[in-house]
Amino acid sequence: QKNEDFQKSFNYNIPDFPPKSWFTDFTKPKNYKKRANKILKYFRILTSKPSILRNKQFQKGIDLPPNLQKLISQIAKGLQSKKYIEKNYNKKLNHSPHSKSSTPSTNK
Repeated sequence: QKNEDFQKSFNYNIPDFPPKSWFTDFTKPKNYKKRANKILKYFRILTSKPSILRNKQFQKGIDLPPNLQKLISQIAKGLQSKKYIEKNYNKKLNHSPHSKSSTPSTNK
């Protein structure tokens, strides 16, 4: 069963973990490098979500030491705050009577 936090973070469409192939020889560099790149891409997608970074289950699953768990949670909280501010500031800026789109040009 997938964790509810993960589901919410990805709008209930969590990326699939790259599957292993039964008949692929992973002792060959071309094969293990290809899989490693897929796994790296998967973790980049996961860690792009602050709510995933803050998730205790995820932190324990990647064996993150307790001191780093706290630090990553603080960083993720800051990222969430930044996204919230940018999103809401942009909405207000675009609807403001003083926004660039509604002010006349001063070029002469």
